[in-house]
Amino acid sequence: MTTLLLALASLAGALGAVTATSGYSGVVYLVLCFGSAALYLLGAGAGFLGFAYLVVYVGAIAILVLFVVLLSGARDRSSLSGGGLSVS
Repeated sequence: MTTLLLALASLAGALGAVTATSGYSGVVYLVLCFGSAALYLLGAGAGFLGFAYLVVYVGAIAILVLFVVLLSGARDRSSLSGGGLSVS
């Protein structure tokens, strides 16, 4: 049952990160996805891999993405769309 809940939380985080309208909420959903995957690994008995996942992905990658969003000044999805590519 716990495996199913962690899988659903990971999928919800991934879908939320892709469909987020704000860069800030996208990072929060990304942390949810990474965190639930790390908890799954910890529950499966892969302790070192789970902690490494937490440190590398949640502790470094997600914070780096958050800094990029903060420094770019992106407020909503319209400011995230680049030159010729449309995000919507």
